[in-house]
Amino acid sequence: MHDLHERDLGVLKGQSYDLLRDLAGQDSGYDPKRGWLWRPEGGESYEDVRKRVIVAIEETRHRYPDHELIVVSHGGVMLSMWAHLTGSWEAAHLPPNCGIVLIEHEPGRLHPPQILPEE
Repeated sequence: MHDLHERDLGVLKGQSYDLLRDLAGQDSGYDPKRGWLWRPEGGESYEDVRKRVIVAIEETRHRYPDHELIVVSHGGVMLSMWAHLTGSWEAAHLPPNCGIVLIEHEPGRLHPPQILPEE
């Protein structure tokens, strides 16, 4: 599942998230109401991540239809999956570090994500 990696930030790779937010806000192509579409030079938008990740999840789910799957990933991947499964970027949830999101499934369908409480 090599496509379940964090967002490629292109020329901004390695920069702090605070700097990324500042630079995105200075980009004339950035729309804060649709921030998931912003793509740094040479990198991916969160929408690009969503398209890549959901294909990897579906391929894995079809390969192992009778198995429980555990995906350990970075926040951007989880945010993108949340947006895909709920159909909304506006209400997409970014889990905290080490947060657990449960996505139950059955043949032909993934259920909406659920946040599991920390113990």
